Amino acid sequence: MKTHMFKKIRKQIARAMTLRRQREIARGITREQSRRMRRRRRLELKVKYE
Repeated sequence: MKTHMFKKIRKQIARAMTLRRQREIARGITREQSRRMRRRRRLELKVKYE
């Protein structure tokens, strides 16, 4: 990957994470609940592919 793309990609990821967090806040989800949901989703995917 070209090095000049790293900054753009990093900013794009940051925007996506911010947008996701804003949507969670609008739904009334706390940071801890958000972390739990992400952890569970990751575990489900891991189990699915094993």
